[in-house]
Amino acid sequence: MLLWDKTFYPEHAGKVFHVVPANSTFRGDVVKKYGSNNVFISSSQQGIVNALARTMTGRNDYVLIYPGTYTFSGVATDGVGITVSKSATIQSVTRNPADVNIVAGADAGIFSLAATADGFKLRDVSLTLDTSSTTPQDGIVVASGCDGVIIDNCNFIGADKATVAIDSEADRLIVQNCRFEDVKFAIQSNGAYSKILRNFVNSDNTAAVGIELTAGNWCEIFENHLDLSGGTGDTGIKVANACLLGICKYNTIRATCNDPINPGSSTMAFIFNYLTGSTTTDFTVTNSTALPRLVYT
Repeated sequence: MLLWDKTFYPEHAGKVFHVVPANSTFRGDVVKKYGSNNVFISSSQQGIVNALARTMTGRNDYVLIYPGTYTFSGVATDGVGITVSKSATIQSVTRNPADVNIVAGADAGIFSLAATADGFKLRDVSLTLDTSSTTPQDGIVVASGCDGVIIDNCNFIGADKATVAIDSEADRLIVQNCRFEDVKFAIQSNGAYSKILRNFVNSDNTAAVGIELTAGNWCEIFENHLDLSGGTGDTGIKVANACLLGICKYNTIRATCNDPINPGSSTMAFIFNYLTGSTTTDFTVTNSTALPRLVYT
């Protein structure tokens, strides 16, 4: 029995496919247990690409990633690492994001989710974003129409580049329990009914933004911790004027952040948010008709 059989195996799954790094010492055991037709061995993006090609939308298929590093190379000229067109689940077999590191290629993103990938789930992996100094690309891009995407318990490692870790144009995005380190922009959402829950953002980049809603109604931003210390231009939570209703609650933002919360003139409610450390200026209320806005220090 493999170590991971007791740690995690998806319940109520359709087909389950396995991706194992080429240099692993256990790849033979995985092939022996699950069969060569269901196991893809590669330390680049190709194993994940081949596994996704075997999945089927609506069947609740899983792609399980085994411990190791997967470095993308030779990506398409449009800057996309992997284009995902089906609603599968990609997940670390150990459920520990520190065990699986997916590394972007130069001038390339990692996942580009097409509109047909609605319901896609990514769980328990680490993603090292594009470190290129020329044209760095966003990590995960979610197309309009790719609704219901869930990104859970993932680590995003940046490199002080002008990239967005998660850039979504779709509705009902859920980003929860994720950690963002040294990213320029952690989460940008342009869809309705999004939920940004219990994430940690740590960045000393100038003009960094933790969470930004560029559009979308009835969104929820709960219990995030934003430790931004880059100074000029930093914004913890930024909400566009066009965002109607929704609630921003129980978030903790480092007080040295240049602009902890920028609510614009949206009608989102900001209640019971906290500034930590030495107190700086609270955010400015620009819409007198908005719902209650309270900041506690």
